[in-house]
Amino acid sequence: GVVERKNRNLLEVARSMMFKMDVPKYLWSEAVLTAAYLINRMPSRILGMKSPSELLLGQREFKVPPRYLVVFALSGTIDLQLES
Repeated sequence: GVVERKNRNLLEVARSMMFKMDVPKYLWSEAVLTAAYLINRMPSRILGMKSPSELLLGQREFKVPPRYLVVFALSGTIDLQLES
């Protein structure tokens, strides 16, 4: 039911990030951690346009991302610099 859908969503987000950023397969675990981090900080219509972390922690601020987000952030930055 619900858990299976959440798990499928998490894996789909991780898979799409890896495909979009052309990241090697050995970074799969970082992709899943990054997907979980981002999903927990995205507002949800079901939660009244609040994020799960906002409801849990009671704060709306977006803090500096953890170390494992750097892989995808740097990859995107490099792509943008090469295009311009």
